[in-house]
Amino acid sequence: MNEKAGLLRLAPVLLAALLIVSCGKPASEAGQAPDEAPPQKAAAGNGGLPFELVSIERVDSQRSNSAAGNTVYWEKEGPDSGVMIVLKLKTPELLEYYSSDFSLGYVDEAGIPRSACVGISSGVATPDLVKLSTWMLAGSMSRSWARPEKPYFGLLFGVPRKVERVTLYYAAPLMRDLELAAAGAKGEDS
Repeated sequence: MNEKAGLLRLAPVLLAALLIVSCGKPASEAGQAPDEAPPQKAAAGNGGLPFELVSIERVDSQRSNSAAGNTVYWEKEGPDSGVMIVLKLKTPELLEYYSSDFSLGYVDEAGIPRSACVGISSGVATPDLVKLSTWMLAGSMSRSWARPEKPYFGLLFGVPRKVERVTLYYAAPLMRDLELAAAGAKGEDS
């Protein structure tokens, strides 16, 4: 991925943040996008965040069981490792979330101390099914859903192996329903 393009994708994620720092247990199910009512956009509105931290762990790889069938790897002795975070939906509504909604911050004297989300899973019934669920990995922005019957979902990041503490950032909308004028519509006569 081009560094400039990566920074442009990461910019919206860095607008709003929430600190979630913890160490946890390993997590792991399969699920499809629901054919239900329009989902709620993941947003830190009325009553706080729509999810809570279940676990956080280092991983060396994560496989997608989607049509692409790709896998994200980190060398076991390499300078970077993967971090998998499992969250649980707290609200009774369907939640739609995007990979660009999340980033991971850390203290690092070299490079940008932020990591873009490289994968998200679909919502599953129990936290131990997250690793086995449908994962959308790397590349373009991904979207998935969680709902009360399948409230657990995972996020995947890459960070320097020496990092011991991280901050999970979550983007919330800053301004809604901004009207876009047609090109040349303002101040031009026909």
